Amino acid sequence: MDPSIQTASIPNSVLWPLSPDLTIKVFSMLDTQSLCHAAAECSMFNKCAADPLCDANIDLTSTKLHCELGTE
Repeated sequence: MDPSIQTASIPNSVLWPLSPDLTIKVFSMLDTQSLCHAAAECSMFNKCAADPLCDANIDLTSTKLHCELGTE
């Protein structure tokens, strides 16, 4: 295994101080690129970013960004 890749010993959902509902509320205010970056961080963020409430600020006119928010 590559030593530069580290695995977390404690899931992010245990350490993250916000509830999933508040996380989704924050994510719903992000622009498309920021939401994609957040979704790529961990499975909990990915699930929150995939919530339909986060679709409010998605820019569908941009052709530069490719992001998949599928659940794992």
